Amino acid sequence: MEGLIKLLAKKHVKEILQYLDTYGEVHFGQLHKDLGIHKGTLGNVLEELVDAGLLNKRREDTGTLLPRTYYSLTDFGRKVLILMRAINMLGTNPNIEVYQKDNKIIVAI
Repeated sequence: MEGLIKLLAKKHVKEILQYLDTYGEVHFGQLHKDLGIHKGTLGNVLEELVDAGLLNKRREDTGTLLPRTYYSLTDFGRKVLILMRAINMLGTNPNIEVYQKDNKIIVAI
């Protein structure tokens, strides 16, 4: 759990998760172009997110020298992003109610 929290605090992680939530499955080149993150940095962060189970990774042979690599959110990644958004809302509106019931966390706006 501590490793996940450290990963989520890294630069570009929230931006990548939100982008993939908006656009769905996207190839590496498109992520690089749209987000403007250095290729080496982007590749490292994406691999960490895949290793943590937040992203799916799929390679497609395009008949060229390098296969095209696609990334998308996993169900776990979507849940984590929802929790990140809830935490951000709580930071801007302390009157939001958060409680746990039947092993579920409820955020009432």
